[in-house]
Amino acid sequence: MRPSIAKALVLTSAIALCLFSIRSNAESNTVAEQVIAAEEALSKALGSEDWDEVKVLMTPDHVLITPYLPAETDVEAITQAVTSDDFSAHLIGERQVVELGEGVALLKQQVAYKGQLNGVSLPPKVLAVAVWQKIDGVWRQ
Repeated sequence: MRPSIAKALVLTSAIALCLFSIRSNAESNTVAEQVIAAEEALSKALGSEDWDEVKVLMTPDHVLITPYLPAETDVEAITQAVTSDDFSAHLIGERQVVELGEGVALLKQQVAYKGQLNGVSLPPKVLAVAVWQKIDGVWRQ
């Protein structure tokens, strides 16, 4: 192969790789923005006790794993648990979203807590991780 053809192939491959990388990052940003918007909508719905919206934004088989509550396996039990005590949660720092596959993403964020849940004092800062899935065009936790 002539050197000029080899250079052209390498250059073409490099450009294609860069374009693929840019396209993938753009798609990731879009997914990240969608998941973060869904998380914000869920937080707002929980804060305003809009249980119909909470049910839209959580999967019916939602599992909550925390040392402050038993593992709840449905949205009804979770909504009852979070309304039974006096606590607040506030985002600290940046949210990070990692795509796990088509229509599945992991959201990681640090949260500051105040108050008690289920009779247990909450720690001032925790790392919260949630899996989000896009079902029927809606991101659900």
